[in-house]
Amino acid sequence: MISLSIKEIITATGGELISGRDSVKITGVSIDSRRLGKSNLFVALKGSRHDGHHFVVKALSQCSSAMVEKNIRTKSAKNIILVKNSLDALGKTAALWRSKINPRVIAVSGSNGKTSVKDMLAHILKQRFRTNAAEKSFNNFLGLPLTVLNTPRMTDIMIAEMETNVIGGIRRLCEIARPDCGIITNISDSHLSDLKTRENVFREKAELAEYLSPDGTLILNNDDPFAAKFKKIFRGNLITYSLKKNSDYRARVIKTDLGGGSEFILCGKRFKTSLPGEFNALNIAAAAAAARLLAVPWKTIIKRVETFNAAQGRMNVKKIKGRILVNDTFNANPGSAGALAEVLKNEKGS
Repeated sequence: MISLSIKEIITATGGELISGRDSVKITGVSIDSRRLGKSNLFVALKGSRHDGHHFVVKALSQCSSAMVEKNIRTKSAKNIILVKNSLDALGKTAALWRSKINPRVIAVSGSNGKTSVKDMLAHILKQRFRTNAAEKSFNNFLGLPLTVLNTPRMTDIMIAEMETNVIGGIRRLCEIARPDCGIITNISDSHLSDLKTRENVFREKAELAEYLSPDGTLILNNDDPFAAKFKKIFRGNLITYSLKKNSDYRARVIKTDLGGGSEFILCGKRFKTSLPGEFNALNIAAAAAAARLLAVPWKTIIKRVETFNAAQGRMNVKKIKGRILVNDTFNANPGSAGALAEVLKNEKGS
């Protein structure tokens, strides 16, 4: 639950109160008119398929306040804030809430593996800390502000996922979430339709490394071809992880198969996981590095890794009548397809 006054939101967004009272407090924010509480703020967004402004009247029958970028005609005396751009104002409202709470913020970005690393890290940390992590792949100009606004005041750790398709986008997300620690998984052919080249993908992800203060920490995939470039631009506490190169956290896979998961050695500790593939050992190494940064004991990390299950559509394995079905369809790209091909190549009988 959050707590912000309409007056504070107007100041942060540069908006105008066109109905209601600015002393009213809101305790939650939603962009879905079907999911609203009494003291919530409904943010009307104009999308390519739907315009949230069509649902403002319905929303105000359930909640106390709305934020719009069109002057809505309504007889309601409830609170309505008029802004220039609802999506931009949502980000500013999230930045306002971030300024009022003080969790340790870990931002995860990269072309592949970021959601898996985020989910694994959250699973580990929830054993010891009050932790809030992005739902599903809430990682862009819409998803990240919602993650921040869903973070309770007393949260110890917030894990934000960051992904955009434009140079300058990650910096904008950093200004909202203000991370203390960043994890960059890799650079591959994601968003090339917008960013055009891997060099531009690197430039976009590099904004996370550039944002972190000299007191901040960057956890970096040392096997990635762009690792050396990241090291040149980052001057804070650097932690590396890998499968191949000497690193602070280097995983050595002992065995992996689709039906039985994987076993690997990390920092002299033996890990077992239901997740197949060397790339998953690499993702776990990234999550373990972040957990150790927060002084989580190895015993806890090992146990939590063993009980972790991947999200739907992320290398889910089912045995059906003696055959194996692999579902790795969620937001797939050439990099993730290559990782799946590597798993299948190493599978017995393939």
